[in-house]
Amino acid sequence: MNIYYQASDGNIKSLGDNELAHYNHNHDALGRFAGSVGSVSSRVSSSPKQYKKQLNKLNALSAYGRGRAMEQEYKSGKARSKGDVNTAAKKAKKAKTYREIAAKADSAERRIVKEAVAKNYNVGMKQVRRNSKKGKDIAASLGLVPIYGGVIGAGGYNLAVRAKDNHIYKQRYNGETPRSVSGTKYSVYKNDEKKKKGSVYRY
Repeated sequence: MNIYYQASDGNIKSLGDNELAHYNHNHDALGRFAGSVGSVSSRVSSSPKQYKKQLNKLNALSAYGRGRAMEQEYKSGKARSKGDVNTAAKKAKKAKTYREIAAKADSAERRIVKEAVAKNYNVGMKQVRRNSKKGKDIAASLGLVPIYGGVIGAGGYNLAVRAKDNHIYKQRYNGETPRSVSGTKYSVYKNDEKKKKGSVYRY
């Protein structure tokens, strides 16, 4: 299913254009996500701009995988507490697969950083928080998916889901939730280019 929206540039775009499409849990048995990691990591980059795009894409995919793993682990535990062993096992298996795919993205990310550094590019890294549920949240704010039966608006929805996330996940995952996954924002520059403030650079 594609969700269409009007972007800031006035054009009509689909959430399927990027990683936001992954919020739909009915996509697959993780095949689409796994394919995205392989596709991004195998791209050949040569310019700083290409490296930057590739690294940020992989980091977003890693955060998405870790966020989805949190959800599946929680659902597995919930099912187990109700005595539903089969559902618990299925959710646990999905969580493990998401973790493995996120690890694959992390590995590719480290390899590409080393590759860019070997070409004498400056690689800037800034700690950020990524929302693995961003696609669903955007769709909800645009009124494209039901929001608690339509009872509350987008503002109330955002407050409610984040409060729920904090209650369920924050203690279990060292302050992380599916909507607040630790990540890295990359900048890649040539040696003679000015470095941006707020970034830590590796050479």
